[in-house]
Amino acid sequence: MKDIRRRQSMGKEPVVSLVIPVYNSARYLRQCLDSVTGQTYKNLEIICVNDGSADDSPAILEEYAREDGRIRIFSRENEGKGTASARNLGLENASGEYIQFVDSDDFFEIDMVESLVGKAVDTGSDVAICAGQAFDDEKQCVTGRLPHPDLYYAPDMEAFSWKDCPEYICEIADNYAWNKLFRRRLLTDHGLSFTPIPISDDQDSSMIAPIVAERVAVVDRALINYRVGTGTSQCDSRTRHPEAAYEGTLSVVKRLKELGVYESVKQSYLNVAWPYACCANILTG
Repeated sequence: MKDIRRRQSMGKEPVVSLVIPVYNSARYLRQCLDSVTGQTYKNLEIICVNDGSADDSPAILEEYAREDGRIRIFSRENEGKGTASARNLGLENASGEYIQFVDSDDFFEIDMVESLVGKAVDTGSDVAICAGQAFDDEKQCVTGRLPHPDLYYAPDMEAFSWKDCPEYICEIADNYAWNKLFRRRLLTDHGLSFTPIPISDDQDSSMIAPIVAERVAVVDRALINYRVGTGTSQCDSRTRHPEAAYEGTLSVVKRLKELGVYESVKQSYLNVAWPYACCANILTG
């Protein structure tokens, strides 16, 4: 963390870009923004992308931007295809050395960014992965650590590559972007972005980035409070869009084959993607 703190004190450009897609999130947005602006790590730019919200979300964003100069607001028309386009717009406008994509209905432990960026810098990693815990919106309480990603399978090393654990790399990475800090150049240099589909839009970035990364590290703590039971999250929408899971999985398989690693990581990816029963034929083919 010494190098990061030195850069902070020197007033350098933001080291970490947080990208937050916002679509009709007024009910949860203040809690999300409070947990972001209150991070112990201060050298942030906070990119909020208003994705055509029809509620009070734009007004809340403007309110917070007036109070915190790190917040930058972008607005776009909603295409009805999930968060991908908003995330991509944030990626295009990010300037940080590292980037993290978080959701506007979640909230975060106060040292989330400090823990992830510290781990990434200390180990020279391109991707740092943490765990999350489920927050039940109806009960208003944490109900337990999420089963995925499964960091139990991470090698007992400060940092590793997929070659150190080809049989488990996909369980460690899993299909989510919200629990990962990426070196921004890793995404841009490899053309990794988000697929414009209702769900599973983050499979490419989440699965492929840890495989093309030279070094990956994990922080085995639940740093993200993932809200469930709202009826609007991607997790809640999964059964309504089985074709999107199929499309996302097909894209990952294609990329893995192009990288020449598919046969090496096939079983690991099958373990992760198997719940999407509609995808089984392309995984086993």
